[in-house]
Amino acid sequence: MNRLIASTILCFLLLSCNSDDTNSSLAGQTYVISSYLLDTAMDFNGDGASSNDLLIETPLLSPLWLDVFNSCLDIGSLRFEDEGIACPFGGGLFIDVEEDDNGQRIQTAICAVVNCVGFTEYSITNDRIVFSFDDETFKEGEFLNNTMTFTFSSNEVNSLKFLQHDGTVLAYNGSVTIVYTLE
Repeated sequence: MNRLIASTILCFLLLSCNSDDTNSSLAGQTYVISSYLLDTAMDFNGDGASSNDLLIETPLLSPLWLDVFNSCLDIGSLRFEDEGIACPFGGGLFIDVEEDDNGQRIQTAICAVVNCVGFTEYSITNDRIVFSFDDETFKEGEFLNNTMTFTFSSNEVNSLKFLQHDGTVLAYNGSVTIVYTLE
């Protein structure tokens, strides 16, 4: 009888350690954007090498645009707080081309972030992280080796417009994958 009880306890311990429903606390950790990937490799910075990562291909045409883009990346970091809340998560980066006061085309960027409105809860199961908002799944991504990867479909992303070196405008309507890495 003691052997049966010991075996049962051992089974429960093993099952609890290997549970598919693990929810590890990330409280106090910050994940920063380490890649901002487009579907298509392009040469936005004019160096002759194409990449699909906007962090590598940040256009050098407008220092103001670069400042806004970098600020958006910083603001867009995931800060995990107590009680399963990550802040901020959501919002977006709006990249556009406009005309300045002299009628010249300029690259612009606007950063919009949902800043803890209603809070965002998270749960981790195996290699998936799920963010929810008011008990509804908000976004799901991959969580491996201190990185989180989220893909936003073209329906979730506003059209991005890039000013090319020849003055033409390239509209991008594909998906965006954002990779966060533990700071």
